[in-house]
Amino acid sequence: MQPALFASLHPQASAGSDVAYTPDEVAEACVDYLIPNFVGVSCPWWDPCAGGGAFPRALQRLGPGHATELDPHAESVRSGLATVGDALQGPPPGCAPRLVTTNPPFSLAAQILRMALAVPTCEVVALLLLQSWIVPDGQGGKFRRDLVWGPTAKIHTQAVLYPRISFGGPGREMGTDQREYAWCIWARSRGRWTFEGPARLDRIVWRHEK
Repeated sequence: MQPALFASLHPQASAGSDVAYTPDEVAEACVDYLIPNFVGVSCPWWDPCAGGGAFPRALQRLGPGHATELDPHAESVRSGLATVGDALQGPPPGCAPRLVTTNPPFSLAAQILRMALAVPTCEVVALLLLQSWIVPDGQGGKFRRDLVWGPTAKIHTQAVLYPRISFGGPGREMGTDQREYAWCIWARSRGRWTFEGPARLDRIVWRHEK
């Protein structure tokens, strides 16, 4: 992949529709799901789009890792959880992650996934995406189809998040998103990302409503 090709697509902090900070409860629930099913309790990690810092905070229980964020004014950078870096350029120097996980900007999700799958040390990629993102047809479907249904990769698990998530972030007003989101996971096996068998469907209840 040529990262420069996508430079014009980088979201700005004011692009509220594309910059959505994950609530801490959601990130905690997503990492809780990964530990018994995919990564164990010790796993070098990288969050390429740290945003407000929810995922780096949740990932610290896995041991040492790295977090980067394109926006130098993002909360994760200001708090010291992340360093400034371009996700499309790959991991920062000294970072050899076994897990790449993040809530990517929607417009760059396919590019970020493609980049993560190319990281030599990576064994698991987990992204917070719209549930409809894995549907092969529709807007943008041709661009990401090979990342979900092959031949480049096949999704291993799609765990729907419940209840619907309220996202914050620059240029956004807090409010429950009207779309469903899922924790989408790719796992490398025998050197390949093409999971054998149908995608596994699951559900993550990140908040128990009263």
